[in-house]
Amino acid sequence: MTDFIAVAILQAPPLPGQPAPAPVAVEGSAPAGGAAPAAAPQDPGGFFWILIPMMLVILVLPMITGRKERKKREAMLASIANRDRVQTIGGIIGVVTEVKSDQVTLRVDESSGTKLTFARNAVSDILEKAKSAD
Repeated sequence: MTDFIAVAILQAPPLPGQPAPAPVAVEGSAPAGGAAPAAAPQDPGGFFWILIPMMLVILVLPMITGRKERKKREAMLASIANRDRVQTIGGIIGVVTEVKSDQVTLRVDESSGTKLTFARNAVSDILEKAKSAD
């Protein structure tokens, strides 16, 4: 079907002001004017040798960058100390009053002294580090 469409397009008369197309050999017909037969299409398997490394790069790069970000976050969580001002993933901002291995207690209201306990992983950012007593 596509061969028929290609032949029909090639045999169509040229538009006004355009040169006539050169004769083209169609599969199954004799070459025009003793010209060499058309080149056979190349094997599409060569494309996969380019595609495979590209896919590997696409898969490996995010893992490498994700590993760096994960290490940075682990270092930030390990550096949480008393009197640090932090923000949780829920948007709550408070001052750290107690740090345990997997929990952090925050004072979220100065006037009433309200304290909330969060999982250590719930801390998204350290806004202010506690000033050292030098």
